[in-house]
Amino acid sequence: MRKDYSLPEHQPLTWKQHLEKERQEELKRQEEAERPIREAEQRLNETHRKLVQIGRESVVAGKPDPWWETPADAVGKSMSLDRVRDFVREQSTIFRAAHPEYYPCKENLEAIMGYLVAQQIAIPTASCFERAAERLGSLGLLTERPAPPEPQPAPIIEQPSETEPQASSEDLIGWEESTGQQRVFTKREIDLMSSEQFRRIFKLCASRDGDRRPRFNRSRYL
Repeated sequence: MRKDYSLPEHQPLTWKQHLEKERQEELKRQEEAERPIREAEQRLNETHRKLVQIGRESVVAGKPDPWWETPADAVGKSMSLDRVRDFVREQSTIFRAAHPEYYPCKENLEAIMGYLVAQQIAIPTASCFERAAERLGSLGLLTERPAPPEPQPAPIIEQPSETEPQASSEDLIGWEESTGQQRVFTKREIDLMSSEQFRRIFKLCASRDGDRRPRFNRSRYL
């Protein structure tokens, strides 16, 4: 049977198509070679997940942890009951100072002490606290330090507009003689004016009957 060279599968490959075909074949060979490694990693992860779950259930139930190993400085330690309290407090302080990432809340302290009691540790050392915190943390049984609150933006204080005249009940609005611009004149400035200057600034005029007492419009701030 003769090949039909008009079909795509019977067309000769270009140089780019040939390189792309080799690249795809190499990727396929690499994927096949790495498949046993990926499957082994998947099995290990699944085994680790099951072990963590078993350990967590055992610890939550207050049972001895099969993965616990008592530190050497806590083996065979004994002392009087009065001394035990001070010693445990000192060792706890040493542990917290060495591990600032540990969140020293009531729940974590109870979890660590309960765990150490289950491991039959009567006089825990700083090493015991460290190992217990590490174990409980890996099992997700410790309360994490809460995130700090987000900083609040500073309140925006609006500054009074420089173009907006600020006046009190005793201030008046007049016209600056040097510029001809309207502005607020304070009571002190008004008290220092002469009568003629007062009439010019506030544009006062006499009435028809000769009454020359000051007349001016009411300020919009009064």
